[in-house]
Amino acid sequence: MKGDAQALAEFEVVRYKAIVKEKFQARIPKNRISTTTRDTSQIFASKRQLHVVQQSEWQRCLIQEINKPVPIDPEISKIESLTDREREVIALIGEGLKNKQVGERLFISETTVTHHLSSVFSKLEVSDRLELIIYAFRHGLAKMPK
Repeated sequence: MKGDAQALAEFEVVRYKAIVKEKFQARIPKNRISTTTRDTSQIFASKRQLHVVQQSEWQRCLIQEINKPVPIDPEISKIESLTDREREVIALIGEGLKNKQVGERLFISETTVTHHLSSVFSKLEVSDRLELIIYAFRHGLAKMPK
């Protein structure tokens, strides 16, 4: 599950870079034709004039855009703070099991399950089991029962 959150974060970075590239390319007027020369300069031909943009200037602009901080979803950091055992407890709660049944499945006491749930409620900022189940289904921490 921790890998899923990391994969989602990496996807967000890739998506952000694609948006930056698209915005950067949108700055180039559409009536210009782009070609690359041997000296790695880019020449944009227009009907009236030629504009030469040095590769290093283009790279500097692109690097600035890429290095801007990527907005991180606060829910991802909450989910990443969960332990593997807490994730297991959430998944079983999502199946509709009671604390005693969860404890029996995980070979832990009912009190330990209660402690795990208290920790989960705190980390995910939910107040009860119903909110936890809704949160778990929305964020893929539990699967919908069939």
